[in-house]
Amino acid sequence: MIRTLKTICTVNLLISMLVFGAYVIYGLSNGLDFDHGFMGVVRGRHGKAEWPVLVIVELQLVAVFIIQRFSDEPETFARRLVYILWGVLGLCFTIWGGGSQAMHEVGHVLGFYVWVSNIAYGFVGSNDE
Repeated sequence: MIRTLKTICTVNLLISMLVFGAYVIYGLSNGLDFDHGFMGVVRGRHGKAEWPVLVIVELQLVAVFIIQRFSDEPETFARRLVYILWGVLGLCFTIWGGGSQAMHEVGHVLGFYVWVSNIAYGFVGSNDE
């Protein structure tokens, strides 16, 4: 049962990373205005766009995942804690940082999916078998 749950969370994390990347590529290639809403996050208090920060964070999570998969070291809770913390932070940005953006917009839905996937993976861990 636990092994199956770990497999589901690992595969779901990979799918959410692909969805995130596809959304960024689609948005940049079609001229979506990410400055007015990206994964439920709007401009920061200083008027700067927040979406590049989220892209960098997700790239860091991808790097941690790849390093973890190819290293001989056992999985540690500290590595999983990175997914939990960034997932909670992203979820908070999506929930409270949306401003007047409607909750049914694609960015909000994808934001919830990506960040909750990161949190679930952080709590359950990966299936190394």
